[in-house]
Amino acid sequence: MMTEHRTTSPARAEVSRTFDALGRIPELRTALSVPHVRDLIPSFSNMPWKLDHSVRMALSLHELHGYLGSSPETQQASIRAALGHDSAQVRTTTNKEGRVVTAEDKRAILNKPGLLTDAEWDVVQDHPVDAGHYFEEHHDHEAAGLIHDHHTFQGKRSYPHTTDLRSADPARALFAAVDTVDALLTPRPYPKWVDVDGERRLIEAKKEPWTREAVLEELGGMFEGILGQDVLDQVVKVGQKYTGKTVHDLALAA
Repeated sequence: MMTEHRTTSPARAEVSRTFDALGRIPELRTALSVPHVRDLIPSFSNMPWKLDHSVRMALSLHELHGYLGSSPETQQASIRAALGHDSAQVRTTTNKEGRVVTAEDKRAILNKPGLLTDAEWDVVQDHPVDAGHYFEEHHDHEAAGLIHDHHTFQGKRSYPHTTDLRSADPARALFAAVDTVDALLTPRPYPKWVDVDGERRLIEAKKEPWTREAVLEELGGMFEGILGQDVLDQVVKVGQKYTGKTVHDLALAA
């Protein structure tokens, strides 16, 4: 009797390896059992550092919501949202004008060495809406809200809108704070573009990680009055615990 030998593409093998690694991290198992979350994971093979960032956020939020005594529902919604909040940056999507933007186009934009065009900047700023819409389509409303607002606490640099701090949801603020801390503590492998007073400026990819004191000062300016100092201290402490870790690092440590 002949044995069937199936060839496996390198990309498919890497996706399988990633799923194996994620499955060894117990804090993620409940969220990954949800089909619309699990279905996003293969898309990250295009930009695996985005999955590393998302998993670090998920583990940080699991720990922080445990520290705060949040409900299991809020904790799990935050983990699902963390795993999917940047998914629109790695997937082919259709923007609000009906234009299809491919995953390859998005990768090129993130790695572009020159100034972004208005259309390219729109693609960057569409990702909270696009990813939030995906979760809304799957009736995961609490996670969708967290995703939609994760860049709305940055003052003039906020998108797609600016959150009114007087009526801010603490859970959404915490989610945004964790995203901010990981971005500041772990240097990005690609250029970071920010809009400063209408000018798009490039922050070098190989910047030094921020100090704890600088991160706390930044968080205080963004979340003052929403999250107490004790919570912000804990956000930074937990962020430092996970900074720079990859999915495979975290799987080995589990």
